[in-house]
Amino acid sequence: MSDFLSRISHFSPKRLALLADELQHRVSALEDQLEQQLQRVHQPVAIVGIGCRFPGHVDSPEAYWSLLEQGIDAIEEVPRERVNKYGVLDIAEDKGRLVSVKGLVEKPKPEDAPSNLTVIGRYVLMPEVLAHLSKMERGAGGEVQLTDAMAKLIGTQPFHGLRYEGRRFDCGDKVGFLEAQIAFALQRPDIAQAVHDFLPKYV
Repeated sequence: MSDFLSRISHFSPKRLALLADELQHRVSALEDQLEQQLQRVHQPVAIVGIGCRFPGHVDSPEAYWSLLEQGIDAIEEVPRERVNKYGVLDIAEDKGRLVSVKGLVEKPKPEDAPSNLTVIGRYVLMPEVLAHLSKMERGAGGEVQLTDAMAKLIGTQPFHGLRYEGRRFDCGDKVGFLEAQIAFALQRPDIAQAVHDFLPKYV
């Protein structure tokens, strides 16, 4: 600071005024940039997990953001014996397509699961979830679980599940992944007939 003052001590009043205006302009520009960054940071976060779905027109959770203005994830009912493979919803209110959520449990035992409605890797979340994920707290399976971070937001902001409409393949499962390859192969004109012809050899 003393070096700066010594350098401008011989400036004329007019030049000092111009310098002050320039500094004020730069400070204002930096403040605007910071405000824009903060606004971008507090935007909804869309998260799409690894998975496969059958082609066709299906709604996505993102399409409901303008209506709900809150956290939402795609959900699907699974047989209760398979709930230990998913994050499971604790339901506050079932509204049909939409479900109000009061809690989430990651990979519970079937007998402990609060429902058989599970999250399937399509989310629109508020950015506060990233703060919880950044703590790197390990959950089920010794892994950092998105479901655990989402659960910590429930109670501080509304949260809903949206029932998925369409054909989904669980590509986190070996059989589901294989089924997806076959189903999509049968949709391809260039190889569909060849796949159809060789499949009977293995059944």
